[in-house]
Parts: sequence; C-alpha cells; structure tokens
Amino acid sequence: MHLLRLMYRQLTEGRQHMAARIDQCEVVISVFLAITVGHIWGVHHVGWAAFSGYMVMRGHVRESALRGFLRVMGSIVGALLAVACSHIAYGNLYFYTGALFVVALLSLYFALTLSRGYVWLFTGLTFGLVLIGGLVHGEDTVKYFAYSRVLEVFIGTSCCVLVSLASTYLVKVPYLGRDYYMPKKSSGDKLMWHRYSAIHALEGAIAIALIPSVWQVFRIESLSQSSVTILLVLMVPMAETADRQAASRKIVHRFFGCLCGGTVASVFLIIGAKSLIITYLGVALGVYIGRRIENGHLKIKYLGTQFTLAMLVVLVPDTIEHISTATGWGRLSGIFVGIAILEPVRFVTLRLLHYREGKA
Repeated sequence: MHLLRLMYRQLTEGRQHMAARIDQCEVVISVFLAITVGHIWGVHHVGWAAFSGYMVMRGHVRESALRGFLRVMGSIVGALLAVACSHIAYGNLYFYTGALFVVALLSLYFALTLSRGYVWLFTGLTFGLVLIGGLVHGEDTVKYFAYSRVLEVFIGTSCCVLVSLASTYLVKVPYLGRDYYMPKKSSGDKLMWHRYSAIHALEGAIAIALIPSVWQVFRIESLSQSSVTILLVLMVPMAETADRQAASRKIVHRFFGCLCGGTVASVFLIIGAKSLIITYLGVALGVYIGRRIENGHLKIKYLGTQFTLAMLVVLVPDTIEHISTATGWGRLSGIFVGIAILEPVRFVTLRLLHYREGKA
C-alpha cells in the first residue's frame, strides 16, 4: 500500500517542468514507431524493440545516440558469444552453467565499475537471453534468437534516436532554448577493483548459473527473462553496492511495478475485448505513466520503468492476430522466477559475509 500511495502522489503532483512533459511524449512516439517497424520487420519479440525505444531516450540526442550505440554494440557481442558457446556446448548442461557464470560475472562487474559499463551490461543480458533461449527451445534456434535480439534492439534504438533528433532540434531547442540541456561530465573509468561490486557480480553469476538446472527440473519456458532480472536488479550505483538494501529495493520495485503494470494491461485487454485501438491506447497510457513516475522526485523511479515494461510485455503482441494476456504473463513469470532464484543466493551470501566479519 505504501508504494501505491507513492505512485498516486507522484502521478498527482503539481505542475511538471516542460522538459519532463516533452520527454514523456517523446517516449510514447518512440515506442509506437518501434512497434510499427517491429511488425513490418516481423521480429520475434516486438515488445523488446518497443522497450529499447523507451529505455534509450535521454534529454539530448547526443546522449540518446551514445546510449543506443552502447546498447547495440553490447547486444551484438553478447549474441555472437552465445552463438559460439552454443556451438561448442553440444547440449552439455555443465558447459552452459559455466559459460553463464563466467559471462555474468565479468559483464556485471564491469557494468558496475566502468563508466561505459552499459555496453558490458547488454553483453551479459543478450548472452543470457540467447543462450538460455537456445537451451529452452533447442540449439537450432540459437542463431535465430541471436539475430532477432540484435534486430529488436537495433530497431528500438534507431527509432528512439530518430525521435530524439527531431525533438531536440524541432521542439526542445526552439521552446526551451539551447541551454536547456547540461551534459553530464564523465569522470572517467572508476576503480577496477571494488569489493562490494565483486560481491554483487558473484551473486548474480551464481544465480544465473543455476538457471540451466532450474530448466532441467521445472521446464519453465520464460527463464531467459529470469537472467535479465537477476542482472538488472543488481545494477546499482557503485557507491550503493555496500548497502544490501539498495538491491532489495530494486527487487521489490521490479516485482511490484511488473505486478501493477501487468494487472492494468490485463484490464485493458479484458475491457477492449482484444480491440487493437484500446490495446494501443493502454500502451500509450502505460508508457506515459511509467515515464512520469521516472521523471518524478520520489525514490520510485525504477518502479516506473518496471510498470512500463510490464505494460509493453502484456499489451504489445508479436503478431496483430494474437493479442493475449497469456503470452505476456508467461514472460512476466520469468521475472518472478528470477527473483525467486536470486533471493536465496543473496541470503546465503549475506550470512557468509556476516560469519566472516564475525570471525575477523
């Protein structure tokens, strides 16, 4: 109830700055452009393209383009690594486990400690998505998943950068002035060794390495989303990695945001009786609401991101003829499974740390 009150307070707060309102309109346009192009290209997961169109958008086209470039490059590297590992593995579950552990450990650690860590994050994310997708659906699908994931990210990123370019020079500069945007100063790469970042990376690597075993026992088809969840909830600012509550808050916000977004999306599908107009009205509303929460001053920004993610996953169909809550909730279930895998690992790690500090 506390998080619901915070969401309501954020959505009903007073007058927003013009830049925030423009940003919220930008992401709506970017998402719909990505959905349109995704359907034209016939990508496997249109919602992933739409979410890339949402996440890449930043205050100025230069920042959006840099973020998009890092996202695409990380996706390409991760996809190529996954294809190579799948070719070597030949169905060996131990190889899958080891490969996921090593790549997750390195990608998460460097994502936490390097100033351009976004490229490392997407290397790990895409590697997990493709390799686990191949494990679940058969090794012969790995190349298809790799191609599709890169294409989805490229489409969403390109649409976002185009919208950002138009908005920056046709709307923001004329109405907000050339000084509206203050680029962030890069402090260069952070320290290469950081104890608490290493602990986060190790927790994530262990949890992701457990996924092949979970698949073998439970046969859950959406486990690739579990690997994404594990990496993302452990991505906290390096200064906050020593605070165990930082990742816990992200886990709670991801769970609650996805639950709220999925519920609202399901209501739109039920009311609209699978009407495309009402479905996409729900998409627009979900994207706008999620971004408004992100742009607010309360500490629930990540909840807004997850609300949008769930709305896109449930409401954006891969094909126009198949609008269904079952597909979306099936994918969201992978997020909840990821949390269920990670939390015991974090619990054991915390107990071991306390024991070691006590012995010291």
